[in-house]
Amino acid sequence: MRRVGIAGLGVLAPGLAGWRLAREVLSGEAPFSPAPVAPEVAGLLAPAERRRLNVNARWAMAVASEALAMQPDMPRDDIRCVFASADGDGDVLAQMLAAIASPPVVMSPTLFHNSVLNAAAGYCSIAHRLTGASTTLCAGELTFGAALLEAFDQALLESAPVLCVVVDTTFPRSLATLRSCVRSCATALLLAPEASGSHAAFGSIALVARGATGTTGTTDTTGMTDTTGMTGATPAWLAGVDAAPSAAALPLLAAIARNVTAVVDFVHPGGSDLAIDYRPR
Repeated sequence: MRRVGIAGLGVLAPGLAGWRLAREVLSGEAPFSPAPVAPEVAGLLAPAERRRLNVNARWAMAVASEALAMQPDMPRDDIRCVFASADGDGDVLAQMLAAIASPPVVMSPTLFHNSVLNAAAGYCSIAHRLTGASTTLCAGELTFGAALLEAFDQALLESAPVLCVVVDTTFPRSLATLRSCVRSCATALLLAPEASGSHAAFGSIALVARGATGTTGTTDTTGMTDTTGMTGATPAWLAGVDAAPSAAALPLLAAIARNVTAVVDFVHPGGSDLAIDYRPR
């Protein structure tokens, strides 16, 4: 079974302002209070670039920066990137539709630039001098799974660290018929190949087949904690109908926070019965 290490983490959601607080909440050490949060990006970009940031890019940069800061000595030009968002930036979309619907049509270059799905990847690459390959994708409700699978495969095949960032931000009410107003959430996982054991600060993961005895890759789950449906694994306020697709990362983060060996359900576009086999360091 091939594994990759988790070298860094970043989290931002109402009541989960950064990994330190998220670890306390997800481990049950602190109560969950859904206080509003705002991404902090001051100093990461020049003022002119910072003024052009859209909402999704701000959230992505906040969690990416937190994860990268945990590995200050990791060469930035070695890191590949996978960025993902289920629907992109709703505020940008609303502004574009308003501009198109109001003749004469006038659209600023900044607005058009920010409408591109990989805008967040571009801003993060500039801020942290990430010159490696970058992939940006979306897969609706399955976006977290698609992003993690892509990042996991790249870490194994390229034998290189991969920064995986998944972000969803609340759509404006004017677009409620297109996307329900989910609660904003962003997560970042900095993955390192197994050979870089010194970077596996938070343990390691493998993607395994689940519940199919005799199938290649099936893992023995005896003695493991199953986080699926685990009471208190993630705050109920961040789950349910208002949950952002990126919040699918929270059960894995809960296992990391509790420092327990765990099997976590893993849903991705392929539809096969996969799970995340997490092992603490």
